[in-house]
Amino acid sequence: MLTAEGELHACGTFRDANGSIGLTEKGPEKTAIHIPCDKRIVKIASGADHVLALTEEGHLYSVGEWLKLCASHKVVLLSG
Repeated sequence: MLTAEGELHACGTFRDANGSIGLTEKGPEKTAIHIPCDKRIVKIASGADHVLALTEEGHLYSVGEWLKLCASHKVVLLSG
């Protein structure tokens, strides 16, 4: 979820070949949590195995399951 203020909130989990790996280091999140970012997010997109966030400066952040080449890098668990 993207707020009017440009803040990102998310819930759920990421998955890899072994199953659920969580959204944060604590594991899956059942309710939406704030995803800290020092930039204002203006647009988001997500799929089964990735999340993309575009900043107002035009920078693109991605998180996802790298084995399926969904975000072009290894999974980075968000600290929460």
